[in-house]
Amino acid sequence: MLALKDYIQNDSSQSHDLNLQGNALVQYSGFPGATVKELRRHLEVVSDFSPDIIVLIIGTIDIYNSDATPESVARDMENLIDTLLFVIGVGKVIVLQVLHKQVPLSHTRYPVDADWFNARVDDLNSHLIEMLNRTGHGRSYLWRMKGFWSPASKQQNFADDGCHLSSAGHLRLITNVRAAVVAAQKIMKRTSRPKKGTHSACTCCSGQKQAHKRKNNAAPTSTKGKGPKNKRLTTFCPWRPI
Repeated sequence: MLALKDYIQNDSSQSHDLNLQGNALVQYSGFPGATVKELRRHLEVVSDFSPDIIVLIIGTIDIYNSDATPESVARDMENLIDTLLFVIGVGKVIVLQVLHKQVPLSHTRYPVDADWFNARVDDLNSHLIEMLNRTGHGRSYLWRMKGFWSPASKQQNFADDGCHLSSAGHLRLITNVRAAVVAAQKIMKRTSRPKKGTHSACTCCSGQKQAHKRKNNAAPTSTKGKGPKNKRLTTFCPWRPI
């Protein structure tokens, strides 16, 4: 994710805040090579920023490990999501679909059979859909990645090693991240509207302090200082695309 931030900074046509409305504050955090379980050691970057929405680009490192099953990886992701929602107090968690790999066109440091890997990715994504559909709270969901699945798009969006993203792939990723966040903002805006005759105890998308305690004594979101209210977004990623 740090490389995605670098890509945005080096491309004058891109904006650090993803051109989101409402004075959005966006933080990019990346931990190259970290598994889902290892990411739990870095959650202070989330709690310190106190985002309203977090986008997770995770699972790729885990699914490389033949000792891990897609189901076990999905459970690890579920535990991480629950911690973000009910301990740290994030308003919405968006999980991006894990992407396939392309057959490499050059030497790669960590070779892997693309068919084997992609089959495991499909299995993992299926488990994630099932897992997120049964939560019932509607605060986390899987974002279906657009523009990464056809043979032509894979050739365009991946570097020659078949693993990391190309410049076109970064642009496609940015488009998906922004679309996912906009969709989440719309949902949060609808659900935060008070019904007639009732009082809204929570303005999830505004960045204001929550007026109620979240489950498990979660930390409330907040906006520091005065001026326009800022929506806060964190992107969290364990791998470093190039």
